[in-house]
Amino acid sequence: MFPYKKLAVLAVALSLGVPSVSMAGSFAVSLVQGKTPSEAVQIISEHIDLLSGRVASLEYKQVQLQSDVSKNKGNTEREIEGLKLENENLRLKTDEALTGTARTRANEARSTQCAEGALQIGTKVEAVSSPFRAQMKPLHEEISVLQHQLLEKKRGPVSDASGSNDAETHKARLNALQEAIRAIEAQIKVKRDEVNVISVEMNKSLETLRSTAEFKTLQDRLVALLCA
Repeated sequence: MFPYKKLAVLAVALSLGVPSVSMAGSFAVSLVQGKTPSEAVQIISEHIDLLSGRVASLEYKQVQLQSDVSKNKGNTEREIEGLKLENENLRLKTDEALTGTARTRANEARSTQCAEGALQIGTKVEAVSSPFRAQMKPLHEEISVLQHQLLEKKRGPVSDASGSNDAETHKARLNALQEAIRAIEAQIKVKRDEVNVISVEMNKSLETLRSTAEFKTLQDRLVALLCA
C-alpha cells in the first residue's frame, strides 16, 4: 500500500503544481502544506470556488458598468441631439431676426432714396413751372372777379327806383344787361386764352425738362427703387 500512497501524493502534488503557477504559486502551496491529499484537494476546491465567485461578481459588476455606460451614453447622445436641435432653432430665429432687420433697413434706405429722388424731381419741376404759374396767377384772379360780376348780371335787371317800368325801358335795360354779360364773357374768354397760352408754354418747358438725361436718370432710379 505504501507505493500506492506515494503515487497518490505525487498525483496530488502534480495537480497542485499547475494551479500554483496560475494562482500565485507560493500562496496556493502554503494552503496545502501539512495537509493530507484529500484535505489539500478540498482546500484547493474551496479556494477555486471562492475565486470563481469573485470572478462571477466582477463579471456581473462589469456587465452592470457597461450597461450604465451604455445608458449614460444614450442619454448623453439624446442630450447632444437636443442641444443641436435647440442651437439650430436659435440659429434659425437669429437668421430670421437678422433678415427682418436687414429688410427693415433696406426698406428705410429705399424710402429715403425715394424721398430724395422725388424731392429732386419736384425741385426741378418747380423751378421750371414757377415763372409760368406766377404769370397765370393774376389772370386767374381777374377771371374770378369777372365770373362774380357775370353771376350778378345774370340774376336779372333791377326795377327802376322811380317806379317806371314800361316796356321800352325794360327792354332797354335788358339789352344793356345782355351786352354787359357778353362783354364780361368776352373778357373771361380772353383771360382764359391767355392762361391757356401760358399753360401750353409751361408744358413745353416741362417736356424739355423731362427729356434731359439728368431728369431721366432720376426717373429711372425711382422706377428701379419701386417708389410709389
